[in-house]
Amino acid sequence: MTLDRLDTVIAFAVVMLGVSLLITIATQMISSFLGLRGTNLLWGIKTILKDAGIKTGAGAIARRVLTNSKISDSVFSVLGEKGVLGFATGRVRLATAIRFDELSRILREIVNEKAPQAASPSGAPAPAAAPAAAAAPAAAAAAARGRVWKWWSWLWRGDTEDASSIDDPGIPKAITDALKAADEVARAKLEKLREVFGTANTTWTVAADRVVQQVSDSARQSVLKLETSFATVMDRAAQRFAMKMRLWTVVLALVVAFGVHLDSLQLLQQLATNPDQRGALVSISNTMVQEAELVIPAPGPSTPAGDSNVAAPAYPTIAPAVLKEAMDNLKNTKEGEGLDSDGKFTSYKAATDWFVSQKKENLEPAYQREVISALKRHAEAINNQLIQGGFRLIPSPYNFQPWFRGWRNLLGILITVVFLSLGAPFWFNALKSMSNLRTVLADNEKKDTGKA
Repeated sequence: MTLDRLDTVIAFAVVMLGVSLLITIATQMISSFLGLRGTNLLWGIKTILKDAGIKTGAGAIARRVLTNSKISDSVFSVLGEKGVLGFATGRVRLATAIRFDELSRILREIVNEKAPQAASPSGAPAPAAAPAAAAAPAAAAAAARGRVWKWWSWLWRGDTEDASSIDDPGIPKAITDALKAADEVARAKLEKLREVFGTANTTWTVAADRVVQQVSDSARQSVLKLETSFATVMDRAAQRFAMKMRLWTVVLALVVAFGVHLDSLQLLQQLATNPDQRGALVSISNTMVQEAELVIPAPGPSTPAGDSNVAAPAYPTIAPAVLKEAMDNLKNTKEGEGLDSDGKFTSYKAATDWFVSQKKENLEPAYQREVISALKRHAEAINNQLIQGGFRLIPSPYNFQPWFRGWRNLLGILITVVFLSLGAPFWFNALKSMSNLRTVLADNEKKDTGKA
């Protein structure tokens, strides 16, 4: 491979990395604004409750759990479900992590709250049924309002279940039964362990009984159906969140590729025949790699180290470098003056936990604004680097033409969609590898020239 051909591929990778970084920043903003971590956890808790036998009001119960002010990392958690502001902040009020002991404690609080209401006698006579002629139009109107409400509820709250379903009189008993239900599979495994050891000699049998008893005592909560379901569903929730982020990446790749008519075939041909633009893009490759190191979220475990009962996304949605930059900027404002933190947070959740521990919850909205501002600054820096390299993502003036011109142009745009869907980490690693290869190839060409 000649140096010119390698430079063409490197220049192409610089463009793909820059655009992929812009998409990554967009997904981070979408995740923050739409509360995707919270709604994903809402789905997980609702699934756990349904698996435990709570069929009625599972969504409303899950929402009550995740908006509890003791675990929610949002300053809006005190608003409750009432009022326009409470409805509009339904997504951001959801907690983004929870332990099983917190789940069971809040469920017991709901039982204690609802049990007196369910036990109180209802002496009031049932309301008379409305005439059939009058009931039909009213039912149709109610159904129409219900469809509209469900749409708005999903948009602002992340789910469509009526919050009043938690007032069902059967809820306290259903939650109590779920908390007490044993996992027969786990119990059967313990009994099977006892039987296996029981086939050995008497000494081993006594030792086996002692071991099984210790396991049963220390893990007696682990044979509860609710807890075993919790562990399983939280793994699924982490995978579901990662899949959602990938889906957003693909959707944004489609929007960008067709929106700006980014044709990979045409771009490669242009770079191959334009040495000035090719050289300009190659010259900013190191700068683009450095920007990627700041913006790309570092992969992490699905749960915090040492705590398998915490539900968390498959990876942090905001890069630690961006979180630190936001904290540094906040400390330079009047609101954040005097904050004592180095800003080295591994995730946004860790940052909000720090605010809670310092009794500075009122600064969390300001910190969120700084995070968004930091992401915007990085997006502007990446776009400026691409322009410096001779590539303008959005043509000026913008040409309002059809989404593609002929089948070859369509093929080039679809190839761009595939390339962008690979994600920024792929192009980051590819560009670093090709840059190292270029150094070796350039040295070899210099040696060959010297010999000649």
